[in-house]
Amino acid sequence: MNKTAPIASIAIAVVLLLIAMNSYITVKAGHNKVASLFGDVRAEPYDEGFHIVNPLLAFNIFDLRQLTYTWDKVQVPSQDKLKTSMDVSVTFRLDGVRTPRIFQETG
Repeated sequence: MNKTAPIASIAIAVVLLLIAMNSYITVKAGHNKVASLFGDVRAEPYDEGFHIVNPLLAFNIFDLRQLTYTWDKVQVPSQDKLKTSMDVSVTFRLDGVRTPRIFQETG
């Protein structure tokens, strides 16, 4: 019996297992994923749920929920040339359809 046959079959089984493990994604609620293949960004994002995908794709996750960024004690000059401190908050939410374009333009 050939000694390399069991090693080759084990190697093939491992490769097939790795491909099977990378052939699906799940997207959490309130998120979506943008796929890219060798730097080429796909036009359609993957929405919430389970998806069968090409195992060579790379994915970037975008949070579509409402987010708030806050800056505390920002120093701003007032009209009478005195410095005043204030808190600034920005609330925003990404549009899920536009996430591939956002990823292409901003990274």
